[in-house]
Amino acid sequence: GKKDTVKVESVKQIIKELSALYRKMIKCKIIGITGSNGKTTTKEMLFHVLSNFYRTSCTKGNYNSTIGLPLSIFSISNDDDFFVAEIGMNQKGEIRELVQIIQPDLGVITNVSEAHIGNFKNQNDILNEKIELFEYLSGKGVAFVNMNDSLISRHRIIEKCKVVKYGFNKDCNYRSQHFNCISNEININNYKF
Repeated sequence: GKKDTVKVESVKQIIKELSALYRKMIKCKIIGITGSNGKTTTKEMLFHVLSNFYRTSCTKGNYNSTIGLPLSIFSISNDDDFFVAEIGMNQKGEIRELVQIIQPDLGVITNVSEAHIGNFKNQNDILNEKIELFEYLSGKGVAFVNMNDSLISRHRIIEKCKVVKYGFNKDCNYRSQHFNCISNEININNYKF
């Protein structure tokens, strides 16, 4: 038979609106990951570790854009405990838009650099965009702060968030003290991995 069709002004806009509605219906915790480098690697590692203990899903490949990430939300099952979401950006305002859709409970900004400067003037411009993830989390979520990134660790938003600090510094909650390239071992808080 003939398929029903729904006409909309913008397919992109309707995808965002429907994914935001779907997000409100699901109970799993969402972990948002952004940064200049290492987003996909961090997402895959976190997914690998969490999957051993919890029902976990994540964005596939690099579905991290204003279309890809909202579409990924529909892959979350009602049984999932965690969803690991990679958040990319090409233009100003994209991270704010995406975090309002996915409503993360926890967030990681891997680092801030000029590696893929694209539509941004400088590193500070990139920082202001990435920090939107922590702005969203302030007062309601947990921000994982890379204490070895001076731009992130010194930002005023850190004072407004529940924070877990990681890095090589002494004042970190999770401190890496040693990495052995030969044996592929890393020492975190005196535990070898």
